[in-house]
Amino acid sequence: MRLVQTLWTQTSRFKFRPDYLLVQTLALALAERHHGTVILSTDSHGELLAKEMGWTVQVERWLDNVERTGLRHIWALGKLHTLERVREPAIQFDADVLLMDPSDRNLLFQGGVGLGIGIGE
Repeated sequence: MRLVQTLWTQTSRFKFRPDYLLVQTLALALAERHHGTVILSTDSHGELLAKEMGWTVQVERWLDNVERTGLRHIWALGKLHTLERVREPAIQFDADVLLMDPSDRNLLFQGGVGLGIGIGE
């Protein structure tokens, strides 16, 4: 089972903020430490950002040509497109999910479903 994170920079939901990027960097480092290389589903700008930030992820540019005309209200479109493209068992996790220790592996890989709720968005 692989961990997947989505970073779609070509949507109005993307905000280039240092505090967001620091949390995402920490989330990716913790996930990799305990669960192996993370797949980062992104676009060309996201790939450049990942390189600049030094993230050691498997970059997949699955979001470069996603048609979004009339679909801006579907905030999870990038995530849904990512899950459609990944060809192995995977779990999508958000950039602000911090997997603090290996015991979290039991929670992730036992067929459960997670729900993230954004506060103040």
